[in-house]
Formats: sequence, C-alpha cells, structure tokens
Amino acid sequence: MVHISLSIVDIKPGIRMSAVSAALSSLAAQQVQTQDKLAAVFAKQQARADASLVSLIEEGAKNIEQISSTPPPGLGKVVNVSA
Repeated sequence: MVHISLSIVDIKPGIRMSAVSAALSSLAAQQVQTQDKLAAVFAKQQARADASLVSLIEEGAKNIEQISSTPPPGLGKVVNVSA
C-alpha cells in the first residue's frame, strides 16, 4: 500500500501548498520542458526536410533545362513540316 503524506510545505515565505501539489507542479513543469525540447527537434527535422525538397526541385529544374536545350545526337531543333 502506498501512503502519500498530505503535509503542507512552504514554497516561499508566505506561500504554502501541499506536498502532492508541489510534486505535481514540478512534474508539469518537467513535462512542458520535454515538450519544448521535442518541438525544437521536430522543427529542425522539418527544416532539413524542406531544404532537401527545395534542393531536389532545383536539381530537377536544372536537368530539365539541360535536356531541353541540347537535343540528342541525330535530332535537330528544326523540324521540316513542308511536304
């Protein structure tokens, strides 16, 4: 059986709260810190993913420009449609 003491503790002079409330408050503060750290990690990962996507799109655009500017050997740019 777990016994939880409901004693009153002094947080600061003139401010009192139960030990359970103080513990829960401390746990809540730790949870907020953990959430903030995780949010920062996720934001960095998303920024890297966005940068990779932009790089991929830019490389694709360069490749399309290169392919469309130089036709394969044996093919010209001018097509004679007169019959």
